[in-house]
Amino acid sequence: MTKHSPAGIIPASVEVFAQIKLIARAGSRINIACAYSEYERFTRGRGGKPISAASFVAGLTAVARGAGGMRDDDVVTNLAWLENRHSLLTSNGAGPKGGEQ
Repeated sequence: MTKHSPAGIIPASVEVFAQIKLIARAGSRINIACAYSEYERFTRGRGGKPISAASFVAGLTAVARGAGGMRDDDVVTNLAWLENRHSLLTSNGAGPKGGEQ
């Protein structure tokens, strides 16, 4: 199943991956090869079969466009790893500082 968005077609597995692993963040960049490698691990870990790299890149690019980003050679812009959200929030003053929880 795929999702049709104004930014393009997003395969369901890419949408789930993006919702769980990524966050929209202006000025951020994610390396596409690293993202695909993580997507493969993520999908297999959930008992699924990864889609082709080309389909993943098209879907990830659509996700980036939905966040106001784009594909720029080997990266997509305006997306960041969700696991880095704490450092992203504290680096711009929009979140807790000094170890506060």
